[in-house]
Amino acid sequence: MQPRLGAGERYLSSLETVCLGGFVGKRDVEVTEQVPLLGDIPILGYLFRSTSTRTEVTRIYVLLRPVVLDQEGAPTLEEHARGEREEAREELERLAPAPGVQGR
Repeated sequence: MQPRLGAGERYLSSLETVCLGGFVGKRDVEVTEQVPLLGDIPILGYLFRSTSTRTEVTRIYVLLRPVVLDQEGAPTLEEHARGEREEAREELERLAPAPGVQGR
């Protein structure tokens, strides 16, 4: 017998990630660039200025990653979080080591 899921219900295993939703925002930004001092001259200043419009896109996602803690021999939440932080730190160091620090 297959359990029936409601519209917003999902079964997840421990450490399986699901995207609950997201938001995409767009906005137009007007940018004015000018040559210092020359762009401020009345009447002739427009020769040394340029105005452009660009579109900025912002994306925000809501992700859920459950951790089942009641398994026999499973790490505590603190141990799991510490391991996740250490893995993330090692990955960041591998991708972009700090200036003056030699890779491992």
